[in-house]
Amino acid sequence: MVAPQLVVVPVVTCGLTPSQIFLAHLSNAHVHMWGSVAVSSRQTYATGWNRWCEFAVVMGSSFDMRVIPDGVMAVLDGLSWREAFVIAFLSYLRDGGDDHRMVEPSTVSNYLSGARFFLKNHNVDTSFVEGSEAIATVKRGMLLAFRAADGNKVADRVTLPFTLDLIGQCLTCVLSRYSLMDRFTAMAIKLGIGCLFRKGEYIKTKTADHHLRARDIWFGMELVPGSITFVVAYLARDLAVSLLREVIIFVRSAKNDFEGVGNKISFKVRAVTTDVPFCIATDMFVFNAEARALASQPC
Repeated sequence: MVAPQLVVVPVVTCGLTPSQIFLAHLSNAHVHMWGSVAVSSRQTYATGWNRWCEFAVVMGSSFDMRVIPDGVMAVLDGLSWREAFVIAFLSYLRDGGDDHRMVEPSTVSNYLSGARFFLKNHNVDTSFVEGSEAIATVKRGMLLAFRAADGNKVADRVTLPFTLDLIGQCLTCVLSRYSLMDRFTAMAIKLGIGCLFRKGEYIKTKTADHHLRARDIWFGMELVPGSITFVVAYLARDLAVSLLREVIIFVRSAKNDFEGVGNKISFKVRAVTTDVPFCIATDMFVFNAEARALASQPC
């Protein structure tokens, strides 16, 4: 299965039978269902589902795990059939299958997520996966074995810990306050930390189109004492920072946005102290005044 293009076809009922109208709307519903998955995940999910169905055939079972091969239940040793199916599927992915297509442990987990997405949309209950100690243990064991493998250049790579001290040094000692690009980088780091954003959710990338724009940021300004007025970023850049009380950030798309309506995040103005190293609201307001982005431009 290749990740399909999302095209909703308007249903013209004239000349169609009731069953044809139903099937046309059902087809569009499946398009919307597939649209709930982030663009960057669609191909991975499709591949995961392909491998799941392939494994079901190899096992002599069915994609919904309703068919139990003869003789299997006698050797499960306390595992439920569905748990056993999933952990065997994990091994099938990691250990190669019939054509030795081995995948890394992180990809194994992604493929399982893809399979679960399609199963849930076929009304197959997959809630047991989260609570299964057996499934979690198999995943953990795969990862540990992967890291310990000799000659594994991926697992042998040294990962640099990105600690808060390192971030603080980067903000105060590495980035220059005289460079607009450095100030942009500093603001991106603060947003990434404060909101736990994925990069495509706030920075323009080649593969995604849901980055933050000036029109997605609103500043709460106390223009009249005791009353807050929200002003969109590209109209707020000439206002005084002393009037700022809050910022609202509209995230257009995220993996946890299952309904596709976006998320709003707000930050109040806070005093910078030893426990509060920076104020996102103030820093965004100051950067916005310097960058002077237009409505549709990245902010």
